[in-house]
Amino acid sequence: ERDSIIANILADTAKEAIGSAKMKDSTKSGNLKRKQEPSVIDLSATPTPANSSKDSLRQRCIATIRKLSEEGQLSQNQKRALLTDIITSSANGDKSVIEIAYEILCDDANIGSETEEGVGVEDFTEQCRVFAAASLGEEE
Repeated sequence: ERDSIIANILADTAKEAIGSAKMKDSTKSGNLKRKQEPSVIDLSATPTPANSSKDSLRQRCIATIRKLSEEGQLSQNQKRALLTDIITSSANGDKSVIEIAYEILCDDANIGSETEEGVGVEDFTEQCRVFAAASLGEEE
């Protein structure tokens, strides 16, 4: 009786193994189509209000630096130094000196008229040059 039970267990195990092997073969040949979930990474983390404000300021500052570079107001090396400082500060969870200068000199909340805005951007551009020169070890 024991031999009969063992034989049945072995037979069942063999059937399962054969069925599993057939399934793998049909998967390889494309006969069995399995639904594959797309591998999508959700990068849209919901920022906290404080981080959202800081990120928004950072993005406006970066956009202004890029614009100044495109207009020839800042060289590529100056732009690179400024963006590197922003990235490094951001990685450390801080605001860079340039972001603070942007916030003080150019931020919409601190500007009352277009004339002040123009002066603010001019002052910001000058501060960018000064900071980039210091960062690059150059004299102004």
